[in-house]
Amino acid sequence: MKEESLNFEKVWLMFQKTDERLNKLALESEKTEKQLRESKAETDRYIKELSIQIGGVHRSFGKFTEEIFMSSLEIMMKSNFGIQSFDPNPSRKLDSDSIE
Repeated sequence: MKEESLNFEKVWLMFQKTDERLNKLALESEKTEKQLRESKAETDRYIKELSIQIGGVHRSFGKFTEEIFMSSLEIMMKSNFGIQSFDPNPSRKLDSDSIE
């Protein structure tokens, strides 16, 4: 078996190839990081939009439930207790304090 000897040119060529590979890896890594940042920004925007939509559904459902409850409560108060005037959210001022 004949062994190849390493000379300066061969070593230098190996360093150049390694340097080229490292440069390619650095460029690919940069591209990947850019894509991840863009993806994160898009995901954050999507989550914020969903949060707003869920909040809107929650408010609508809460308002709907409250309206059903208040109308039923008013009917019950009038029919069972004979109350003529029903104010579900009374508030009064006492000195400088407001009470409900």
